[in-house]
Amino acid sequence: MHQYWSRGHNGGEFPAWAVGEAVRQLSQALGFNPSQALLQTVEFGVNVPLQAPAKELLQRAVLHKTDALDLKTYGGKGYFRETTKQRYYFKLYDKALQLQDLGFPDPGPLLRVEVKARKMKYLEAAGVATLADLAKPAALLEMGRLLTRNLEQVLFAAPLPLPATLSTPERRLLTVGSTLRYWEGLTPASLRRTKSDYRAVYAHHVADPALQSAAQALETVWQQLLTQPEPGAHSAPAVPQINPSFRVLPRPLSPQNERAAALVRQPGSRKEEGGGEGEDGGMRVSKQAPARCCHTCGLPINTGNATAKFCSPKERGSAAAKRCRNADSNLRNNKRRALLKVVSEPVLFDQRPFVRVPEHVREFVLAAAAA
Repeated sequence: MHQYWSRGHNGGEFPAWAVGEAVRQLSQALGFNPSQALLQTVEFGVNVPLQAPAKELLQRAVLHKTDALDLKTYGGKGYFRETTKQRYYFKLYDKALQLQDLGFPDPGPLLRVEVKARKMKYLEAAGVATLADLAKPAALLEMGRLLTRNLEQVLFAAPLPLPATLSTPERRLLTVGSTLRYWEGLTPASLRRTKSDYRAVYAHHVADPALQSAAQALETVWQQLLTQPEPGAHSAPAVPQINPSFRVLPRPLSPQNERAAALVRQPGSRKEEGGGEGEDGGMRVSKQAPARCCHTCGLPINTGNATAKFCSPKERGSAAAKRCRNADSNLRNNKRRALLKVVSEPVLFDQRPFVRVPEHVREFVLAAAAA
């Protein structure tokens, strides 16, 4: 949605008024009611500006709730942290490096905090079920709260050096707690208890300005996106309209089929007698061109059956003749079955104008959807 609106990347602002306008444009362009468009998944997030590169904070991310925040890289650059829950994914990554890797200018340090719903049940409390719900202020407000809560549930290693006010057990806890291996070796009950102790020591002794700045900036940016007024002179980007009269051009004929088609178009044409080389580059042609050719391979049909459209098994062999018949029938039958499968389930708009099949089988294929 963000990239659709910006016609570029999702590294810039996408305020609430723009979300609503994008929903309107998309539903108008495709001709459906957004309040009836049920969402199967939603990925949403916020780009948080930082004072230092996001990598410095991401290197210290260890756990999300009781699960590991797996460290990954993309494009050879940047840090990417992700954890998979039953109903959603939670991600933290360096948005600035990602944009640069895609060829965009450096926007300055940016931390991307992102959630992707695996099951829409996760967003039920936020009131998000359809595309139209994404334009509701109350739903967007709750989605921002989900981002904040998920960031708060990340356990970070303490920045070095550790403060001198720590006791020996507290120093040891913060030291061993900075590695994922320590937490993975604990039982579930011990992990929860130790994590609570770790957070208590962290909150009482450790100053983490980078984390505090990120948390405050997330709430500030999200609030700005919710309350930013629509510019009075804003000109919305052009809505790409789908051309309902679009048709696929027929494939070009092979040289062999082109010669056969020429013979069919001029059944009374004659070539020079003598059986020598003609204008077709060496193929010997009789005085009278055959009146009928195979619809698939273009070779002459020399049978007594006046209605034959494909090669005869007696002339070409049963396997070759069957290939010619199947090549013609499979095109329309496969497209027809595929279209039947699509229209058998609810769709947002009529897809028949956009079916890409040659004109000579189009009516047959579309009859499946109209039945």
